[in-house]
Amino acid sequence: MRRRLLILAESEGVPAALVHRLGVADVAGCLGLRDWELSAYLSALERIERMHAGYVPRGWNRAGMCSGCGPVYLPADHPLQASACPWCPITRAGGDFIRPPVRCGECRHFIPSRFNPESGMGACALGKVRRFAPLPYPHAGRLCRFWRAGEGADALGGARGGDGRREPGRAAGGVCGSLLALPPAGNSDPDSRAHNGIAVQLTGGGTE
Repeated sequence: MRRRLLILAESEGVPAALVHRLGVADVAGCLGLRDWELSAYLSALERIERMHAGYVPRGWNRAGMCSGCGPVYLPADHPLQASACPWCPITRAGGDFIRPPVRCGECRHFIPSRFNPESGMGACALGKVRRFAPLPYPHAGRLCRFWRAGEGADALGGARGGDGRREPGRAAGGVCGSLLALPPAGNSDPDSRAHNGIAVQLTGGGTE
């Protein structure tokens, strides 16, 4: 049975190590299941393992907003704005994970500079800017669980003009138009952990 699981894991792109870590009882419980059921089981195990390790599951390339978790990457069939998401159990347990990069100046918690509100260094009202993280300039990119769309911006499509239309140059479908030009974490690339590492390095060494 384990050999069959290894063959299916290879075809699904699931690491063989995951199958080798399955206990005897877990493997025995797979007896009688069809190939598509086993493939779904292996994919679910990989997804759960990646999420608990702080990495984004393969194919979760859409940036969205969760009321409890903040900016998150979501699967294709999940609403981009929701009161709960698949990451909520990890957030409630005190864990953290790779999330879409956002910009300070478009957050409701950002306090602009009194002397240069457009581009001067401001502050975070929640005091969530960590040491060695990017300084709180309006266009500073960071991975932040506390980011929330500020006034004049909508949580999914970017800043809006006075008539309610999205302003030119703002990409729809992002998190308040704040997504930086970085590879999406957890994409279909088999080495998506490397993409995640790049995102962390460029945005200040981790989520805040």
